[in-house]
Amino acid sequence: MTGTVFLSDQGQSYVQFTIVNDEIQSVSPSRADGWIGTTVHNEAFPIGGYLIVELHNGYRLPLQYPIVAIR
Repeated sequence: MTGTVFLSDQGQSYVQFTIVNDEIQSVSPSRADGWIGTTVHNEAFPIGGYLIVELHNGYRLPLQYPIVAIR
């Protein structure tokens, strides 16, 4: 996947992940930049669904907040 995915933290904040070839390239806000370089393993990106990422130690997990937009 290549594009930008927006997640909602159920409040007024959003987290934006720019993904290129299934790898997170940038994150906003920057305090979440520990996700850069993480691989995304979703086959689909439905609104309301969750990003499935592989941590640097090889462990896969869904992120806590749902997808609210894709660009």
